[in-house]
Amino acid sequence: MMTIACIMCALVMPAWADAQQTTKQDPDAELQYTYVERISLGFTITGEKAKCSMKMPVKTGKNIDYAQVTMTVKKSSGTTVKTFTKKVYPDEIGRISWADSHNLEDRGTYYLHANVKLYKNSKLVETVTGDSLSQKY
Repeated sequence: MMTIACIMCALVMPAWADAQQTTKQDPDAELQYTYVERISLGFTITGEKAKCSMKMPVKTGKNIDYAQVTMTVKKSSGTTVKTFTKKVYPDEIGRISWADSHNLEDRGTYYLHANVKLYKNSKLVETVTGDSLSQKY
């Protein structure tokens, strides 16, 4: 069984090896959201700067008025380092995007946590959450 798993990894890995995935993936993530296809988080640390980004495509046939985006840079212990909050409107192709950066003060392992509330007609219709993969500084 182990041999089969290793062979399958070797066959599948080249297809996505060049893609930079920075969001922890839940296998059922696309099934759990009504208004968005998925959440994709970007989180990199260059020098002392943590670069943070988020993209969420709205599903075809679904509309939202805006998203209340709360993004939190956290240490691996769960301690909050920086919180960003912004009201974001979907772009012309129906995608919700956000980006910002923060200068880190201490060495350690960090990740980005997302909490995005989607509104339609001034009513909360969905909350999307996610965590990036951890990065070391």
